[in-house]
Amino acid sequence: GNSPILEELNAMAKVRKVGDRSIKVTQITKASEIKRCNILFVSSGAAPIEDVVSKVNAQSILIVTEEPGMAAKGSDINLIVKDDGKPGFELNQAAVNKRGFKISLELIRLAILI
Repeated sequence: GNSPILEELNAMAKVRKVGDRSIKVTQITKASEIKRCNILFVSSGAAPIEDVVSKVNAQSILIVTEEPGMAAKGSDINLIVKDDGKPGFELNQAAVNKRGFKISLELIRLAILI
């Protein structure tokens, strides 16, 4: 879907790499368009999270969202604005474990656990 983050992701992908691999940002509009990737960012108002989680299932694809309540519905990481106005994130440990990811203790300490 559309999100202000999309522009930032595209700008980052032009100048950054992961190891020696380029970063590719692909915009999709429906869960049925999801293909193999490493990180799937689902913007507010995009495909229903239940459809996305169903399509991804147990694949090693990290699902990142930005809408209240999405971590509880199956997103791995949900970006939020905390009550104090600072950015934060929710971490759904069950979803992350299902997809086979290992999360560092430091990241767990910073997260709001769901």
